[in-house]
Amino acid sequence: MTEFSITPVTPDQFDEAFDLVTEVFAQSSSLHAALDVALAPYRQGLRPSFKAMVSRNLSLAARTTDGRMLGCLIATDMYATLSDAPPSGPYPEIAALTRSLTQTYHKQHALGPGEVLLVDMAATHPDARGLGTYQAMREHIQPIARAAGFRAIVGELSSAATQHVVLTKMGHRKVAETHFQGFEWNGTRPFQSITSPPSIILAEGRL
Repeated sequence: MTEFSITPVTPDQFDEAFDLVTEVFAQSSSLHAALDVALAPYRQGLRPSFKAMVSRNLSLAARTTDGRMLGCLIATDMYATLSDAPPSGPYPEIAALTRSLTQTYHKQHALGPGEVLLVDMAATHPDARGLGTYQAMREHIQPIARAAGFRAIVGELSSAATQHVVLTKMGHRKVAETHFQGFEWNGTRPFQSITSPPSIILAEGRL
């Protein structure tokens, strides 16, 4: 079995982490498949916000003993992601979908800075699937978030696999949900082709 360790994503690892996460999401995410996302414009639009999140020093990488990156978890202060500005970039539908979850949560809790850590993106290399990499990263970030003063950790779960790990195995609770079939954006339903799972979920774990 492949052994790996989990360490912080350092500034010199930014490009490696960015390439891994964007490639996995563009190729494997049902959200991205529904929009027929092209990797180059996706990377161009995401790079500034990705860099801002990594600069907060809350993100993690899973690496083998020889240094190969198997997975990456990008986390940030949820308060920093809240905005009333219209979603922008090459694929604003995805931003609008995830915003529907975070705005629901914010209305319930009236968030302030440094209160809730958001796992914004987490990806594992195809070679690492079945090794428990995703769950290990999600568990590893919890004491880090607690030590940084956060009182809760939340994550946006768009796949059946991540929902199973976080809700069933880790015992986090569903705090917001948006059904793919009913989500509307500018008069369209961009994610109506997604049938499994039926919805994207925001899950919370108290720290």
